Amino acid sequence: MSGLRTARYPDIEYAILEATGEISILSRKELVPVTPKDLHKKVEYHGFPIAVVIEGKVQKRNLKLINKNEEWLKQ
Repeated sequence: MSGLRTARYPDIEYAILEATGEISILSRKELVPVTPKDLHKKVEYHGFPIAVVIEGKVQKRNLKLINKNEEWLKQ
């Protein structure tokens, strides 16, 4: 328990010692961060990120996938 407190877990509900030796921590429910779902808010899906420059080279195919061009990239 002292290890958890010094690791900045002062207010925990449960600490479970897993078979692997790791510790799983369950915070008190009043301390768990609020999510958009908790607030009944819709979150817009932005898709998976696509690299448009890799190792200094413009990836024209990836720009096409996101309907952008090199002029957009330069701006």
